[in-house]
Amino acid sequence: MMTEVVGKAREPDELPGLASIVAEKYGRLVRSARGAAAASGEEEVKQSVLESVRALGGSNVRLLESIKN
Repeated sequence: MMTEVVGKAREPDELPGLASIVAEKYGRLVRSARGAAAASGEEEVKQSVLESVRALGGSNVRLLESIKN
């Protein structure tokens, strides 16, 4: 998802707009993951889903910080 979005930038000044797209898509993913985790009857699956999304969030933060620089 992120590589696809960043790859669409043809000029550096397009990156901030793409950063907002990344943030919006991640927000949707978080909401979906929360719903999936809540629907899971297994605690291990629930935690795995939430931890995976959290790890991706860390990657998103690093990506967005690199875009700012």
